[in-house]
Amino acid sequence: MQNTAFSIGTTVGGGSENFAGEESGAPDEGDYATVGGGQYNTARGRYATVGGGGGAGPGEGNKASGYYCVVGGGRFNISGMYNNPSWEDYAYAFIGGGYNNHAQERSAVVCGGEMNSAMQYCFVGGGQQNQATNDYATIGGGYDNEASNNCVVGGGSNNSALDGGSTVGGGMNNQADHGGTVGGGTSNVASGQLSTIPGGRENEATGDGSFAAGTQARARHEGSFVLAASWPSSGDDTISTGGNEQFVIRADGGIYLTNTSEQAPYNPSRLINTSTGAYLGSDGMWHDSSDRNLKENFEPVDGEELLEKIAALPVTSWNYKVESNDVKHIGPVAQDFYGILGIGSDEKTIAALDEAGVSLAAIQQLYLKSRQQGNEIDDLKDEIRELKELVKALADKE
Repeated sequence: MQNTAFSIGTTVGGGSENFAGEESGAPDEGDYATVGGGQYNTARGRYATVGGGGGAGPGEGNKASGYYCVVGGGRFNISGMYNNPSWEDYAYAFIGGGYNNHAQERSAVVCGGEMNSAMQYCFVGGGQQNQATNDYATIGGGYDNEASNNCVVGGGSNNSALDGGSTVGGGMNNQADHGGTVGGGTSNVASGQLSTIPGGRENEATGDGSFAAGTQARARHEGSFVLAASWPSSGDDTISTGGNEQFVIRADGGIYLTNTSEQAPYNPSRLINTSTGAYLGSDGMWHDSSDRNLKENFEPVDGEELLEKIAALPVTSWNYKVESNDVKHIGPVAQDFYGILGIGSDEKTIAALDEAGVSLAAIQQLYLKSRQQGNEIDDLKDEIRELKELVKALADKE
């Protein structure tokens, strides 16, 4: 079968029905084009190259149609814009191989795969039906992914990264816009500016600078952070932010805090559990750790001395500086509590358990004093009754 080489320095190495050069005769347009072999391949741009491959009939071969464009092989691939006179606008495009891939504009690259397309300065590594549609977009592979405007999709399927340098690492049905990032997972949307979803399922980071992770976490406000440790049975099982710069945690099995190497105990009735033994129950009450086995150096309390110190302890009403002046609290300051009573770890904080312990010791001492006073009163009553009886007896004798 006939091969054709037009223009200066064009070459067809073998095969059949291959074409190298520019048949219009325009000066320099198709010079030095090369087709290595195969069938129905065309290298039309200057220094364009088709290595081989091709198709079973006319129009099914590979086409390298811009300056310095390359198709390594495969079938029905187009490097550069076929039949477009602006050769330089479609220069340096590259297709490694595969089927029906298009590297259609300047410096576009498709390494292989099937039905992939790359526009100006874009890259598609492989896979199927992927589209890198605008400047400097990159798709590693996978199926039916789309990237544009400096964005990246690593792989997976049905993912899109559309503007502002957004990134989707992989997974399925994920979307990143406005510089957002989705690491993977499924059906996640990071559409807030510079928002992040590391993975998981059906998470939303729609607030600017927001972060969502887990399952059905919704970070919908600026600077918000949501973690959802749950596996829902319905679409209504979600957790969402209520305002800007909010940190929200949902953990159906409870939150465990520790600074040791261990396996976390599982107790869903404790909303926040700790390795120290303290916890916040699902009843809304905080429980301090007070196990006897965690304590040492027990000493009795001098209740009378404690009462004297409490009497000297300033107790005032006040508000924190971060609060409105209308808010009122009552209590001592930590410096006085620590300095007068000598109780606690430092002079900047007061432990709730210490305040409760001081109160209980004071109540016990007051109870003892009350009992003592009660006994004294009973004795006085007995004496008064005896005196009354004595007076009455003396009066009766008269």
